[in-house]
Amino acid sequence: MAFSIQKCWEIIFLHLHKLGPKLSFKAIAKELHCSWETVQTWVHRYQETGDVQDQEGRGLKRKTSEKEDTKIISIAKRLRSSSSTEISTLAYRQGINISPLTVRHRLKEQGFYKLKPLQKPLLSDKYRLNRLKFAKVNKKCDWSKIIFTDEATIFQFSKPKKVWRKKDEIIKVATVKHSAKVNIWGCFSEKGFGQIYCFRNNLNADQLCHIYKHTLLPSATTFFGKDNDKWILQEDNDPKHLSGKAQKWKIGNQINRLSWPSQSPDLNPMENVWSVLKANVGNHKPTSAKDLIRVIKKEWKALDPIFAKNLVISMQNRISLLLANEGDHLLY
Repeated sequence: MAFSIQKCWEIIFLHLHKLGPKLSFKAIAKELHCSWETVQTWVHRYQETGDVQDQEGRGLKRKTSEKEDTKIISIAKRLRSSSSTEISTLAYRQGINISPLTVRHRLKEQGFYKLKPLQKPLLSDKYRLNRLKFAKVNKKCDWSKIIFTDEATIFQFSKPKKVWRKKDEIIKVATVKHSAKVNIWGCFSEKGFGQIYCFRNNLNADQLCHIYKHTLLPSATTFFGKDNDKWILQEDNDPKHLSGKAQKWKIGNQINRLSWPSQSPDLNPMENVWSVLKANVGNHKPTSAKDLIRVIKKEWKALDPIFAKNLVISMQNRISLLLANEGDHLLY
């Protein structure tokens, strides 16, 4: 359906009203299921005119009704890869005589753009069935007892951000061919974020055992006390995690490990943590690898414990979606 006046006023309330929550454009767009550009348009309209309705006599008469707009959106959702011309032709067969340009306008109003779909690697039946089995086994798992862990790499210089430019305009951004990088190991539980370990070399089994002893165990003690039976370690199936030395260390220290399915980064909430951390680190301009480590530790310490708790809560939904998708990829 077309964007209603009621929704326009909802935008104004959520962003500008003195009694409203004063949400950002992106937060409002997520709440009302539209694009942030649409939110921006109506906020600017209100700031300029004091109203969200078109002034009398302004602009051209709208070429489609709300019912016709609904049919256009329905066609686009049903035939995701169709062009505006094809949608226009199909709409004509349903009694709606509009141009491809109008189709694009109506889709844009509802936040639809012709973008590449999210690409996910194809899962073999073996991996998909293992993921499904994992979901069934852990359907009633108490995720509050899990310590989630993972490794990641952060570069000193992040990729250049997109810029607004004309098609024939060239904007140059200086880049570094060999950017310094720092590897990190981190963990969290429902109780918050644990310690982080930064290193420059490639991780091996010996160093992993060092991380277990000096980073994982102190974090676990902070979360659950010194009794290792009160928590379970989550880690992926990296060969280092499954090495004889690492396995022996975990058994010797009575650490229980959650059996984790391969090819499942979408299940691990640590991936969401890395995304936020990398974005926050990217707002700085570290001058060296040493400075990058300082920034990483600073931004890690600043992560909100409520974020950690919400990620743990999300595990139940991830498991439910995994069951519904029969083991296939999740949009997390």
